[in-house]
Amino acid sequence: MLILLFFYISRMENFVIEATKHTPLVSGNCGTGEILISGRSIPENATSFYRPFLVWIDEYKHNPSPKTQLTFYLDYLNSISQKVVYDIIESLYDVTNKNELIVFWKYDEDDEEILDEGKVFQSRFDLDFRLIPVTA
Repeated sequence: MLILLFFYISRMENFVIEATKHTPLVSGNCGTGEILISGRSIPENATSFYRPFLVWIDEYKHNPSPKTQLTFYLDYLNSISQKVVYDIIESLYDVTNKNELIVFWKYDEDDEEILDEGKVFQSRFDLDFRLIPVTA
């Protein structure tokens, strides 16, 4: 049983959903631990859109990279997406018991709303959470 579990985990694949007009690029690299959500997050059904990614995260947590870097670079997110972002961070928070987790919250330097969103998430988690302005 242990051998089968190791084989299953070692075969985990990277994850990618390409960006659209209403949904962000969502990618996860199980080898490097780099996870990115970038773009506009206003899907019709955020729960359904992000579900495969949340399943991937649950798999990733079984054998995470020594250092996980979760990067958000969103230009807009609706209230349902805010809940899912919280769920993503909370789910990955579990890896901090064994491994390092850094959250990068990138925002356009003149976008106060996205900066404020980042500050709210930063205040809710005891993590290395970095707010990073991006110059246009």
